[in-house]
Amino acid sequence: MREKGQALVELALSLPLLLMLALGVVGAGRAIHARVAIDAVAREGARAVATSPTPCDSSIAVGRARETAQGYRLDLSRLQVQVGGSCERGGLRTVQVTYTVPLQDLAFVPFLELPGEVTMRASATHMVEQYRSR
Repeated sequence: MREKGQALVELALSLPLLLMLALGVVGAGRAIHARVAIDAVAREGARAVATSPTPCDSSIAVGRARETAQGYRLDLSRLQVQVGGSCERGGLRTVQVTYTVPLQDLAFVPFLELPGEVTMRASATHMVEQYRSR
């Protein structure tokens, strides 16, 4: 009968470790989701500006990038989109996206105050359509 409370003690010792492991997996999943999302945001912005009738208009890329970010439920206040490159036919247009994720969002635990943030960057380049009529 000495082992009557042994299971309770083992649970008390292992539960915090299991919770930390579970929160780590959730945090990693959220970080991967943010990374996939900003890759898609950059890619969609570059494609939109490169195939538009006015490839010199950077607002097309920014607008499409923000639409895509909303689809992934990213916070638009943390999103920065920069458009560069040549807008001539056959030129390359590049969209660079920067997104800042507070560590508090990755932990998904409201009572756990984690200071700091992670900045993620993505970039995509598309060739401006050569044969599209303008």
